[in-house]
Amino acid sequence: MLMSRHDRSRSGRWTDNGPPSTEDVLPRWGDEDPSAKIPPFVREPGRNPWPQMEAGLKLVGVLMILTAMIAAGILAMPDRESAENSTPTADAAMVMVPNQEVPFGIGSPAAQGAEIKNDQRFSGMTICLDPGHGGNDRGFQRVATAAAPAMDESYLSLAIAKDLQVRLEQRGFTVVLTRSSTEANPQGLDANRDGRTSSDASSLEEAEQIAALDEVQARIDRCNDSRSDLILSIHIGNSNDVTERGSTVWYSDEREFSPYNQLFATLVFEELVLQLQQFGSPSPGSGAQAVTPGTATDLASGGTKYLLLAPELEVLKEPSQVPAVIAEVLMLSNDDDAAVIGSAAGVRAVSVSLERAIVRFIDLASLT
Repeated sequence: MLMSRHDRSRSGRWTDNGPPSTEDVLPRWGDEDPSAKIPPFVREPGRNPWPQMEAGLKLVGVLMILTAMIAAGILAMPDRESAENSTPTADAAMVMVPNQEVPFGIGSPAAQGAEIKNDQRFSGMTICLDPGHGGNDRGFQRVATAAAPAMDESYLSLAIAKDLQVRLEQRGFTVVLTRSSTEANPQGLDANRDGRTSSDASSLEEAEQIAALDEVQARIDRCNDSRSDLILSIHIGNSNDVTERGSTVWYSDEREFSPYNQLFATLVFEELVLQLQQFGSPSPGSGAQAVTPGTATDLASGGTKYLLLAPELEVLKEPSQVPAVIAEVLMLSNDDDAAVIGSAAGVRAVSVSLERAIVRFIDLASLT
Protein backbone atom coordinates (compact mmCIF):
# COMPACT_ATOMS: atom_id res chain seq x y z
CA MET A 1 0.00 0.00 0.00
CA LEU A 2 1.31 3.43 -0.86
CA MET A 3 2.02 5.89 1.91
CA SER A 4 -0.01 9.06 2.20
CA ARG A 5 2.00 12.25 2.03
CA HIS A 6 1.27 12.82 5.74
CA ASP A 7 3.17 9.62 6.63
CA ARG A 8 6.34 10.67 4.77
CA SER A 9 9.26 12.26 6.63
CA ARG A 10 11.70 14.77 5.12
CA SER A 11 14.43 12.13 4.74
CA GLY A 12 12.16 9.33 3.58
CA ARG A 13 9.30 10.91 1.70
CA TRP A 14 9.24 8.39 -1.08
CA THR A 15 9.86 4.63 -1.11
CA ASP A 16 10.53 2.19 -3.92
CA ASN A 17 7.07 0.69 -3.70
CA GLY A 18 5.71 0.55 -7.20
CA PRO A 19 2.75 2.67 -8.25
CA PRO A 20 -0.54 1.25 -9.49
CA SER A 21 -0.58 -0.24 -12.96
CA THR A 22 -1.09 2.37 -15.66
CA GLU A 23 -3.90 0.12 -16.87
CA ASP A 24 -5.87 1.34 -13.85
CA VAL A 25 -5.43 5.03 -14.61
CA LEU A 26 -8.35 7.39 -14.34
CA PRO A 27 -10.48 8.06 -17.40
CA ARG A 28 -8.81 10.49 -19.77
CA TRP A 29 -10.22 13.90 -20.32
CA GLY A 30 -10.93 15.11 -23.84
CA ASP A 31 -13.28 17.23 -25.82
CA GLU A 32 -15.49 15.83 -28.50
CA ASP A 33 -13.95 16.23 -31.95
CA PRO A 34 -15.72 19.25 -33.44
CA SER A 35 -14.99 18.07 -36.99
CA ALA A 36 -17.32 15.11 -36.36
CA LYS A 37 -20.27 17.45 -36.06
CA ILE A 38 -21.66 17.79 -39.57
CA PRO A 39 -24.64 20.09 -40.05
CA PRO A 40 -27.77 18.10 -40.97
CA PHE A 41 -29.29 18.40 -44.39
CA VAL A 42 -32.17 20.82 -44.66
CA ARG A 43 -34.88 19.37 -46.83
CA GLU A 44 -36.90 21.62 -49.06
CA PRO A 45 -40.59 21.24 -48.16
CA GLY A 46 -42.81 19.56 -50.70
CA ARG A 47 -45.00 21.64 -53.00
CA ASN A 48 -48.45 22.33 -51.57
CA PRO A 49 -51.10 20.83 -53.87
CA TRP A 50 -53.87 23.17 -52.67
CA PRO A 51 -55.52 24.43 -55.83
CA GLN A 52 -56.55 27.89 -54.71
CA MET A 53 -54.44 30.69 -56.14
CA GLU A 54 -54.09 32.48 -52.80
CA ALA A 55 -52.61 29.44 -51.09
CA GLY A 56 -50.27 28.94 -54.03
CA LEU A 57 -48.94 32.51 -53.80
CA LYS A 58 -48.35 32.13 -50.04
CA LEU A 59 -46.45 28.92 -50.63
CA VAL A 60 -44.23 30.58 -53.24
CA GLY A 61 -43.40 33.35 -50.79
CA VAL A 62 -42.54 30.88 -48.03
CA LEU A 63 -40.31 28.90 -50.39
CA MET A 64 -38.46 32.03 -51.47
CA ILE A 65 -37.76 32.96 -47.84
CA LEU A 66 -36.59 29.44 -46.98
CA THR A 67 -34.35 29.32 -50.05
CA ALA A 68 -32.68 32.60 -49.10
CA MET A 69 -32.14 31.43 -45.52
CA ILE A 70 -30.65 28.10 -46.64
CA ALA A 71 -28.32 29.82 -49.11
CA ALA A 72 -27.10 32.23 -46.44
CA GLY A 73 -26.48 29.37 -44.04
CA ILE A 74 -24.48 27.40 -46.61
CA LEU A 75 -22.30 30.41 -47.40
CA ALA A 76 -21.67 31.01 -43.69
CA MET A 77 -20.69 27.40 -42.92
CA PRO A 78 -16.92 26.68 -42.91
CA ASP A 79 -15.65 24.23 -45.45
CA ARG A 80 -15.25 20.90 -43.61
CA GLU A 81 -12.16 19.77 -45.49
CA SER A 82 -10.31 23.04 -44.95
CA ALA A 83 -11.26 23.07 -41.26
CA GLU A 84 -9.84 19.59 -40.73
CA ASN A 85 -6.60 20.37 -42.54
CA SER A 86 -6.02 23.86 -41.23
CA THR A 87 -2.77 24.75 -39.44
CA PRO A 88 -2.92 26.89 -36.28
CA THR A 89 -1.55 30.36 -36.88
CA ALA A 90 0.91 32.00 -34.54
CA ASP A 91 -0.57 34.43 -32.04
CA ALA A 92 1.16 37.81 -32.21
CA ALA A 93 1.11 38.00 -28.42
CA MET A 94 3.34 34.94 -28.23
CA VAL A 95 6.10 36.18 -30.52
CA MET A 96 9.16 36.33 -28.30
CA VAL A 97 12.06 38.68 -28.76
CA PRO A 98 15.02 39.42 -26.43
CA ASN A 99 14.15 41.47 -23.34
CA GLN A 100 10.44 41.25 -24.11
CA GLU A 101 8.22 41.01 -21.04
CA VAL A 102 6.78 37.50 -20.67
CA PRO A 103 3.01 37.55 -21.23
CA PHE A 104 1.19 36.41 -18.11
CA GLY A 105 -1.88 34.23 -18.12
CA ILE A 106 -2.16 33.62 -21.86
CA GLY A 107 -4.77 30.92 -22.25
CA SER A 108 -5.28 30.79 -18.48
CA PRO A 109 -8.71 30.29 -16.89
CA ALA A 110 -8.70 33.94 -15.85
CA ALA A 111 -7.91 35.09 -19.38
CA GLN A 112 -10.47 32.74 -20.92
CA GLY A 113 -13.23 33.43 -18.42
CA ALA A 114 -13.19 29.78 -17.33
CA GLU A 115 -13.38 28.71 -13.71
CA ILE A 116 -11.59 25.80 -12.04
CA LYS A 117 -13.10 24.70 -8.75
CA ASN A 118 -10.95 24.60 -5.64
CA ASP A 119 -10.49 21.07 -4.26
CA GLN A 120 -9.69 20.69 -0.55
CA ARG A 121 -7.77 17.48 -1.32
CA PHE A 122 -4.92 19.57 -2.70
CA SER A 123 -4.70 22.02 0.18
CA GLY A 124 -1.19 21.99 1.62
CA MET A 125 0.32 20.25 -1.40
CA THR A 126 3.17 22.05 -3.18
CA ILE A 127 4.09 21.68 -6.85
CA CYS A 128 7.47 22.99 -8.00
CA LEU A 129 7.43 24.20 -11.61
CA ASP A 130 10.78 24.68 -13.34
CA PRO A 131 10.62 26.82 -16.51
CA GLY A 132 13.61 25.73 -18.57
CA HIS A 133 16.56 28.03 -19.34
CA GLY A 134 16.42 31.77 -18.55
CA GLY A 135 18.67 34.80 -18.33
CA ASN A 136 21.52 34.62 -20.83
CA ASP A 137 20.55 31.00 -21.52
CA ARG A 138 17.69 31.46 -23.94
CA GLY A 139 17.48 27.79 -24.89
CA PHE A 140 16.64 26.98 -28.49
CA GLN A 141 16.22 30.10 -30.61
CA ARG A 142 13.97 29.75 -33.58
CA VAL A 143 14.24 31.94 -36.66
CA ALA A 144 11.08 33.14 -38.35
CA THR A 145 9.57 31.23 -41.25
CA ALA A 146 6.37 31.54 -43.23
CA ALA A 147 4.79 29.00 -40.87
CA ALA A 148 5.76 30.47 -37.48
CA PRO A 149 7.52 33.52 -36.02
CA ALA A 150 10.89 33.73 -34.30
CA MET A 151 10.70 32.41 -30.73
CA ASP A 152 12.97 31.69 -27.76
CA GLU A 153 12.48 28.57 -25.66
CA SER A 154 13.18 30.38 -22.39
CA TYR A 155 10.30 32.83 -22.87
CA LEU A 156 7.85 30.17 -23.94
CA SER A 157 8.66 27.79 -21.08
CA LEU A 158 8.05 30.60 -18.57
CA ALA A 159 4.77 31.58 -20.25
CA ILE A 160 3.55 27.97 -19.99
CA ALA A 161 4.70 27.70 -16.36
CA LYS A 162 2.88 30.89 -15.36
CA ASP A 163 -0.26 29.77 -17.12
CA LEU A 164 -0.07 26.38 -15.40
CA GLN A 165 0.53 28.10 -12.05
CA VAL A 166 -2.80 29.90 -12.37
CA ARG A 167 -4.65 26.67 -13.10
CA LEU A 168 -3.02 24.73 -10.25
CA GLU A 169 -3.55 27.50 -7.69
CA GLN A 170 -7.22 27.66 -8.63
CA ARG A 171 -7.40 23.94 -7.84
CA GLY A 172 -5.96 24.60 -4.38
CA PHE A 173 -2.27 23.73 -4.82
CA THR A 174 0.60 25.84 -3.59
CA VAL A 175 2.88 26.49 -6.57
CA VAL A 176 6.57 27.41 -6.50
CA LEU A 177 8.48 28.58 -9.59
CA THR A 178 12.23 28.04 -9.78
CA ARG A 179 12.37 31.30 -11.73
CA SER A 180 9.71 33.93 -12.23
CA SER A 181 11.64 36.12 -14.66
CA THR A 182 15.31 35.48 -15.45
CA GLU A 183 17.49 32.70 -14.03
CA ALA A 184 17.30 31.07 -10.59
CA ASN A 185 20.87 32.14 -9.62
CA PRO A 186 21.22 35.66 -11.07
CA GLN A 187 24.02 36.62 -8.66
CA GLY A 188 26.20 33.72 -9.86
CA LEU A 189 26.65 32.29 -6.37
CA ASP A 190 28.42 28.98 -5.67
CA ALA A 191 25.12 27.15 -5.21
CA ASN A 192 26.54 23.63 -5.53
CA ARG A 193 29.32 24.35 -3.00
CA ASP A 194 32.18 23.11 -5.20
CA GLY A 195 34.26 26.17 -4.38
CA ARG A 196 34.01 27.64 -7.88
CA THR A 197 31.98 30.37 -9.57
CA SER A 198 31.96 31.48 -13.17
CA SER A 199 34.27 34.38 -12.26
CA ASP A 200 36.99 31.84 -11.40
CA ALA A 201 36.95 30.23 -14.86
CA SER A 202 39.86 30.41 -17.27
CA SER A 203 37.72 30.23 -20.41
CA LEU A 204 34.26 31.15 -21.58
CA GLU A 205 33.34 27.47 -21.98
CA GLU A 206 34.41 26.68 -18.41
CA ALA A 207 32.54 29.73 -17.09
CA GLU A 208 29.34 28.59 -18.82
CA GLN A 209 29.64 25.07 -17.41
CA ILE A 210 30.28 26.31 -13.85
CA ALA A 211 27.34 28.72 -14.11
CA ALA A 212 25.08 25.94 -15.44
CA LEU A 213 25.93 23.66 -12.50
CA ASP A 214 25.23 26.42 -9.97
CA GLU A 215 22.01 27.28 -11.80
CA VAL A 216 20.59 23.76 -11.67
CA GLN A 217 21.54 23.42 -7.99
CA ALA A 218 19.74 26.69 -7.25
CA ARG A 219 16.62 25.25 -8.91
CA ILE A 220 16.89 22.02 -6.93
CA ASP A 221 17.32 24.04 -3.72
CA ARG A 222 14.21 26.08 -4.52
CA CYS A 223 12.12 22.90 -4.86
CA ASN A 224 13.66 21.19 -1.81
CA ASP A 225 13.42 24.24 0.45
CA SER A 226 9.72 24.63 -0.36
CA ARG A 227 9.13 20.98 0.61
CA SER A 228 7.53 20.31 -2.75
CA ASP A 229 5.61 17.10 -3.35
CA LEU A 230 6.35 17.00 -7.07
CA ILE A 231 8.67 18.67 -9.61
CA LEU A 232 7.83 19.40 -13.24
CA SER A 233 10.45 20.98 -15.51
CA ILE A 234 9.05 22.55 -18.70
CA HIS A 235 11.03 22.70 -21.93
CA ILE A 236 10.35 22.89 -25.67
CA GLY A 237 12.50 20.42 -27.60
CA ASN A 238 14.49 20.83 -30.80
CA SER A 239 16.18 18.57 -33.32
CA ASN A 240 18.49 18.75 -36.32
CA ASP A 241 15.73 16.85 -38.10
CA VAL A 242 13.14 19.58 -38.67
CA THR A 243 10.49 16.98 -39.53
CA GLU A 244 10.57 15.58 -35.98
CA ARG A 245 7.44 16.46 -34.03
CA GLY A 246 5.72 15.71 -30.75
CA SER A 247 6.55 15.35 -27.07
CA THR A 248 9.21 13.60 -25.00
CA VAL A 249 9.11 13.29 -21.21
CA TRP A 250 12.34 12.41 -19.38
CA TYR A 251 12.66 10.71 -16.00
CA SER A 252 15.41 9.02 -13.95
CA ASP A 253 15.14 5.31 -13.18
CA GLU A 254 18.04 5.51 -10.68
CA ARG A 255 16.15 6.99 -7.72
CA GLU A 256 14.52 5.30 -4.73
CA PHE A 257 11.19 6.63 -6.07
CA SER A 258 11.84 5.71 -9.72
CA PRO A 259 8.49 3.87 -10.16
CA TYR A 260 6.76 7.14 -9.34
CA ASN A 261 9.02 9.01 -11.76
CA GLN A 262 8.01 6.62 -14.52
CA LEU A 263 4.32 6.86 -13.68
CA PHE A 264 4.41 10.66 -13.66
CA ALA A 265 6.30 10.77 -16.98
CA THR A 266 3.83 8.36 -18.57
CA LEU A 267 0.83 10.41 -17.47
CA VAL A 268 2.36 13.69 -18.68
CA PHE A 269 3.02 12.16 -22.10
CA GLU A 270 -0.48 10.67 -22.33
CA GLU A 271 -2.12 14.00 -21.55
CA LEU A 272 0.10 15.93 -23.97
CA VAL A 273 -0.83 13.55 -26.79
CA LEU A 274 -4.52 13.75 -25.87
CA GLN A 275 -4.70 17.54 -25.69
CA LEU A 276 -2.54 18.17 -28.78
CA GLN A 277 -4.57 15.87 -31.03
CA GLN A 278 -6.73 18.83 -31.97
CA PHE A 279 -3.76 20.32 -33.87
CA GLY A 280 -3.35 17.31 -36.14
CA SER A 281 0.18 16.17 -35.24
CA PRO A 282 0.90 12.98 -37.24
CA SER A 283 3.51 11.88 -34.67
CA PRO A 284 2.94 11.92 -30.90
CA GLY A 285 6.68 12.01 -30.19
CA SER A 286 9.12 9.78 -28.33
CA GLY A 287 7.08 9.09 -25.21
CA ALA A 288 8.36 8.67 -21.64
CA GLN A 289 12.11 8.06 -21.72
CA ALA A 290 14.54 7.11 -18.94
CA VAL A 291 17.72 9.17 -18.80
CA THR A 292 20.98 8.79 -16.86
CA PRO A 293 21.91 12.30 -15.68
CA GLY A 294 25.41 13.50 -14.95
CA THR A 295 27.50 11.78 -17.60
CA ALA A 296 30.52 13.59 -19.00
CA THR A 297 28.74 13.84 -22.35
CA ASP A 298 25.72 15.48 -20.73
CA LEU A 299 27.78 18.09 -18.92
CA ALA A 300 29.92 18.92 -21.95
CA SER A 301 26.93 19.31 -24.28
CA GLY A 302 24.81 21.51 -22.03
CA GLY A 303 22.84 18.59 -20.58
CA THR A 304 22.95 19.97 -17.06
CA LYS A 305 19.16 20.26 -17.09
CA TYR A 306 18.99 16.49 -16.50
CA LEU A 307 20.76 16.94 -13.14
CA LEU A 308 17.37 18.06 -11.82
CA LEU A 309 16.45 14.36 -11.97
CA ALA A 310 19.78 12.97 -10.74
CA PRO A 311 20.63 11.01 -7.58
CA GLU A 312 23.57 12.08 -5.42
CA LEU A 313 26.46 13.21 -7.63
CA GLU A 314 29.81 14.85 -6.97
CA VAL A 315 28.79 17.95 -8.95
CA LEU A 316 25.72 18.53 -6.74
CA LYS A 317 25.44 19.73 -3.16
CA GLU A 318 22.26 17.65 -2.85
CA PRO A 319 19.78 16.08 -5.28
CA SER A 320 16.06 16.69 -5.60
CA GLN A 321 14.01 14.91 -2.95
CA VAL A 322 10.76 14.02 -4.74
CA PRO A 323 9.58 12.57 -8.08
CA ALA A 324 10.42 14.79 -11.02
CA VAL A 325 10.21 14.80 -14.81
CA ILE A 326 11.40 17.03 -17.65
CA ALA A 327 8.71 17.56 -20.29
CA GLU A 328 9.75 18.67 -23.77
CA VAL A 329 6.21 19.52 -24.76
CA LEU A 330 6.74 20.02 -28.53
CA MET A 331 9.56 20.53 -31.04
CA LEU A 332 10.31 24.21 -31.58
CA SER A 333 12.52 23.31 -34.56
CA ASN A 334 9.48 21.97 -36.43
CA ASP A 335 7.33 24.53 -38.26
CA ASP A 336 4.00 22.88 -37.40
CA ASP A 337 4.83 22.37 -33.73
CA ALA A 338 6.17 25.92 -33.53
CA ALA A 339 2.90 27.26 -34.93
CA VAL A 340 1.02 25.37 -32.21
CA ILE A 341 3.19 26.48 -29.29
CA GLY A 342 3.27 30.02 -30.70
CA SER A 343 -0.52 30.32 -30.37
CA ALA A 344 -2.64 31.04 -27.33
CA ALA A 345 -4.64 27.87 -28.04
CA GLY A 346 -1.45 25.80 -28.11
CA VAL A 347 -0.19 27.22 -24.80
CA ARG A 348 -3.58 26.53 -23.27
CA ALA A 349 -3.59 22.92 -24.53
CA VAL A 350 -0.13 22.28 -23.08
CA SER A 351 -1.05 23.90 -19.77
CA VAL A 352 -4.25 21.85 -19.48
CA SER A 353 -2.41 18.62 -20.25
CA LEU A 354 0.23 19.25 -17.56
CA GLU A 355 -2.39 20.22 -15.00
CA ARG A 356 -4.41 17.07 -15.62
CA ALA A 357 -1.33 14.85 -15.53
CA ILE A 358 -0.44 16.26 -12.09
CA VAL A 359 -3.95 15.61 -10.77
CA ARG A 360 -3.99 12.06 -12.16
CA PHE A 361 -0.59 11.30 -10.66
CA ILE A 362 -1.60 12.53 -7.19
CA ASP A 363 -4.77 10.46 -7.30
CA LEU A 364 -2.97 7.30 -8.45
CA ALA A 365 -0.06 7.68 -6.04
CA SER A 366 -2.55 8.20 -3.17
CA LEU A 367 -0.90 11.40 -1.97
CA THR A 368 -4.06 13.10 -0.76
